[in-house]
Amino acid sequence: MNLNQCFAIFYQQLSLAKQLFRLIIANWTISFLVIVSLLANLLIFILFLVKIGFRQNIPLHYNVYFGINLMGDWYQLLVIPFLGLLVILINSTVATFIYLKERMLAYFLVGSTLAIQILLLLAGLAIVWLNT
Repeated sequence: MNLNQCFAIFYQQLSLAKQLFRLIIANWTISFLVIVSLLANLLIFILFLVKIGFRQNIPLHYNVYFGINLMGDWYQLLVIPFLGLLVILINSTVATFIYLKERMLAYFLVGSTLAIQILLLLAGLAIVWLNT
């Protein structure tokens, strides 16, 4: 197998992926869930930047038994929305590739993405409440 054949196979697979992506975009339910998940993630970013800002020594974790047990800088807060963005990317990609064979599993993956974003938003609200 030479280099030209490898490129031909790659472009063929890329073309199939583009067609599958267009099919997914046409599905209203999956598109809606992904857009709402992205908006929830954006809300987490905005919440942290507006309410907390660029301070140092921010309480990052609260325990009922010991109180505040983790302090950090403002950029350590961004782990939460970046983790949410990673979940959106991975689940949406996997849902795109399994959509033709198992539609219900694709819906479950995208729905669980929204559920994870809501949980991360609640965690972000708890951190903001802890810092006010």
